Amino acid sequence: MGIAYSINDAAGRGAAEKLVSMLRCNEVRIDRAVRGLRCLGSGFVAYIAGFHEDVLYLEFLDTVMPSEIEFYIVLSRHSARSAIPSLTVHTPGNPWHRADAGGSPWEVPLANPIFMWYALKALKELRESSKLNNFEVCYEVTHHGPTSLLKPITFVEIGSSEREWHLEEAHRVLAEGVRIALEELANTRGKPCKVSVGFGGPHYAPVFTHRALKYGECYGHILASYVLKDLSPEDLARACSLVIDRTPDRDQVVIEKIKSAYRRVIEEIARGKGVEVTRL
Repeated sequence: MGIAYSINDAAGRGAAEKLVSMLRCNEVRIDRAVRGLRCLGSGFVAYIAGFHEDVLYLEFLDTVMPSEIEFYIVLSRHSARSAIPSLTVHTPGNPWHRADAGGSPWEVPLANPIFMWYALKALKELRESSKLNNFEVCYEVTHHGPTSLLKPITFVEIGSSEREWHLEEAHRVLAEGVRIALEELANTRGKPCKVSVGFGGPHYAPVFTHRALKYGECYGHILASYVLKDLSPEDLARACSLVIDRTPDRDQVVIEKIKSAYRRVIEEIARGKGVEVTRL
């Protein structure tokens, strides 16, 4: 796998440094990277690269990372006006007509739901045994760039303010969570969770996070209520189709309490693709 970060981001850079210290690494050349490493873990090989560019604009990863890489992980800061300390995982993408933070409108990359699930669980467990008791651990919904990559991509982030971005313990926990998730994935045989696509709810997806941790549902793309409300029926159908198609091996869509008109569109698209529907 390929692990990327921006050298100008204290959170991503700090987590990358901690991760490197946990693995056996050698310097390698990666185009455009300030630093490139090939690292061995327990059952996996990871290429770790730091770039000048902000992580929202890493549209070039397919062309610079080694071709054998199967998926990408981006270590990053997370910003929020609430400044609530957090550790989050999500898939990037713009499943609507806007591209407010990188990428292109109506474009989402492939999700990596099983890795995300392992990372979410690991971060939750590590949070409990660390000095980060006040941190939330959660999914975020699908948002921001990069959107055009051909391989699955996951963002793993430290939020939500300058204070948390510089916390060494947050760097350690994020790095350890990624390492554990990669080890779990390397030892996985078959499908360990019910691959799901989420519809509805707020940006930090508390219901989907809860269901992932309690019921073994692993989410790929999640389409937030604020996106649903901004779409015409035709665009809603387009967005639903997009996020379902870009969540590989999906078993179900899970729909939070939303307007019946939205729900009918989502259910029609899902059933047309042979995907189970779960209403909450």
